[in-house]
Amino acid sequence: MASFRAKRRKTRSLLIQALYQQDMSNAATHEILAEYFSDRSDKKLDVEFFEQALRACINKKQSFLEQTTGHGNIPAGGMDKVTEAVILLAVYELSERVDVPYKVVIDEALELSKKYGASDSYRFINGLLNSVATEVRAEEVKEQQNNSSKD
Repeated sequence: MASFRAKRRKTRSLLIQALYQQDMSNAATHEILAEYFSDRSDKKLDVEFFEQALRACINKKQSFLEQTTGHGNIPAGGMDKVTEAVILLAVYELSERVDVPYKVVIDEALELSKKYGASDSYRFINGLLNSVATEVRAEEVKEQQNNSSKD
């Protein structure tokens, strides 16, 4: 059986693909869910997390993207759809999944951007998400910084 961490990582990877596909096809959420779970074993995925994240990222896309306003400069030429999907998922987790430490959210987003995104998109994503985290998870970030300064 896959560990929790491995299941969540695989689920995030699949979510990036599903969010990209949904954005390109404008398919309904239930269609994306049906496609992703019609022929996949759910033993290697966190199905509940996938469904919650997908629904939130689609239904609250504009709100999540607005949370990034003022936290980073969009690269010249705009943001590609993969980068947008990575940011959407990370902002969802920062905003609504306080059970996931903000450092984990950022680290996972960086790994996804390195795997699927443009060559240097992880740099932009890192700066953006660290800035968003200082606003959305202010106390957690402050506590982490205080603990780091004690080391």
